[in-house]
Parts: sequence; C-alpha cells; structure tokens
Amino acid sequence: MLKHKYQWADEKRAKHLAYNKIPTIPEHPPVPDLEWLEDRLLESYYEARKNKRHTVDEQKFEENYLRNIIDLAHDLYEGTYEIGRSIAFVVNKPVDREIFAAEFRDRIVHHFLVFLIGKWWDNRFITNSFSCRVGRGTDYAQRALLHDIRSQIAETGRAVIVKLDIQGYFMHIGKRILYRRVAWGLEQEFGPDDWLCRLGKYISRKIIYDCPQKHCAIKGTWEDWKKIPRDKSLFYQPDWRGLPIGNLSSQLFANIYMDLFDRFVKYTLKLKHYGRYVDDFYFVIAPHEVNYFVKLLDCSIEPFLTGMGLTLHPKKRYIQDSRHAVLFVGQYISADFQQPSPRNRRNFNENFAKFVKDQYSEHALSSSIGNLKKYPKFLRRTFRHYGQVYQW
Repeated sequence: MLKHKYQWADEKRAKHLAYNKIPTIPEHPPVPDLEWLEDRLLESYYEARKNKRHTVDEQKFEENYLRNIIDLAHDLYEGTYEIGRSIAFVVNKPVDREIFAAEFRDRIVHHFLVFLIGKWWDNRFITNSFSCRVGRGTDYAQRALLHDIRSQIAETGRAVIVKLDIQGYFMHIGKRILYRRVAWGLEQEFGPDDWLCRLGKYISRKIIYDCPQKHCAIKGTWEDWKKIPRDKSLFYQPDWRGLPIGNLSSQLFANIYMDLFDRFVKYTLKLKHYGRYVDDFYFVIAPHEVNYFVKLLDCSIEPFLTGMGLTLHPKKRYIQDSRHAVLFVGQYISADFQQPSPRNRRNFNENFAKFVKDQYSEHALSSSIGNLKKYPKFLRRTFRHYGQVYQW
C-alpha cells in the first residue's frame, strides 16, 4: 500500500537530518590492528559465500579458508594485495550485457569495502536514490514515482513525466573523479589520519584503477560480444574510465558517482519530484513548467553531466502527460494505471514453463512471483494456462 504523504515527509526529514551525521564502525580500533582486520574479513567471507557455494572458485577457497583469510589480511595490512583474474562472459537476460565475475578472494575484499564505507554513504544518499540499497529496490522506486505523480496532480491538477537515461553509464564513469569522491568520503567518515581511512583509500584505489579486461579469462566466444554495442563493453574503453558490471563494489561506486548529480538536482536546482535508479531517472513537473524544464535541461543538467563525463541517451528522452503510462524499472506507471512490462511478463511465463518441467527451482520461481504479486490477474491467467491451482 502506498504510504501517506506525511509518512513520506517524515522519512525524508529523518533522512535529511542523517546527512550531517558520521556513522562509525562499531568497536573499530584507533590504531592498526591485524587481528580486528582478520575478524572483519572472516565476516565478509561469510557474506560473500552466500549463493556462491556451488562455484569452483569458492570451494577451492573454502578448503583452507582460515589460512586464506589470514593471508588476505596480511596482504591488505602490508599493502601487498593484488587483484586476481576475472572471468568475462555475456548474459542474454534480461538484455545482452557484459559481466565480469571477480575471483572469490576479491569478492571478500569488495564486501569488506562496502562494510567500511557503505553505511556512511547510504546515510548521505538522497531518499529517492533507489538502486542497491536496503529497503529501496524496484518496488520502492515504483511506489515513489506513483507518489510523485499523485502529489503533483494534487498540487496543480495535472502532471508531466520526464524520463531520461544515461548512455553507457558504467562504461563512462571517470575513475579519477570517482576515486576523489570515495577518498573524500573516507576522510569525512574517519578523519584523514585514521588508519581505516588509509586502508579504505588503498583498497578503493586498487579496485577503481584496475582494468580487468586486460587480464581476464573469456567464457564463451568473441561471437557473444557482437550483440553488445561498444559503449557497453569494457574492452573498448580507455584505461581511465569504466567499471566492470558484476562486482558488489561497482554497484556502490555507481551510486557514489551519481550522488553529485542527485544533490545538484535536489538542492541546487530544487526540483522536488525526482528519482533515480542507477542510470534511469525521472522528473515530475507541472504542465506550465515544461518550457522552463527544457531550457534547464539544455543549460544546466546536460552540462553538469558532461562535466562528469556522462551523456544523456538521445533515443531515451520521454516527456509525456501522466495520463499515459511511463516505463520505469520494469513497470508501466501512470496516475491510475500500473502493469508489468512485456519483458517481465514474458520472462515469468518462460520461467514458469521451466518450473512445470522441473527445469527451474522453486526458490527462483517464488522470487519471480514476489515481484509480480501486485498483479494477481496476470498470475491467475498464467497458472490457469498451465493447469495449476493457486490458493490466494
């Protein structure tokens, strides 16, 4: 159920008050402590192995995981840590996309870095930054857009939705800008002289400036890459830009990079109804503000993104009345209409057909049903088509 506007206001107010707070890691030692680092890496290991215990890389690491954790802690403590070899491959669902899977040892470091800086940055992000945040997934993003549409209609009687997209976002992230931003956050969180600040900078520099495309193993053939445009592949990018898709750290870095833009929109341009999910973002404005927004887009928004090395996708610019549904994070949304996208419906039908033939796990199907539980009519039609009876 959509939250009342005052509940949303309370959440935003609490979030705004949290911006100036600097959360610290509980019980982190004030001086370099190898034993503390080993304990934290062990916790990161337990987090990293979730849903990965069937992989060969994880099983090799687990054979002697305590010794491997101690060696990893010594490498980080002494500054001799080196990033291993990634595996590059192409996935076809939901779209053709290039993925770099890091070694399991490096995944542990990614989880440790997210533990180190994730909480501080999460408190800094604006409320309507949705991707890869606890409690702010696709469902929250869809409800936020619906709330913004209805709020604008309540204020002016009508609403116009502007939806934009950044072209090849992950491949155009500037590494120098990103590292400076992460280093600034570490200094704000711990202080420039704290040893965790120095450790965080060391790990961030290693991960950000790494070029996995130069020392990766290719899974598949080069024919798989022919479907992928050059602006969506790391193999065609210079060394000074681009992040691999598939790492936990890349998801956090993507939000950190766009935090500059989010705060520019909310606090400099003072655009009230705005939300972003990775590289897709929307504005909800009044009809009489359309001409002003177009000028603002040309004079302020696009130049700001250009300064960050980013470009708006020329074929994904939509300005339309809220009576017409807009596609956002897998759902068509208007003021009084919601429906899953054809791609989501097609994927669910295919997965359910595999489940009936015992080719798809029950856990994965439950996850798919959870994403579509708001559409009982669609689910009933699917179950009826395959002769299944579902108890609501």
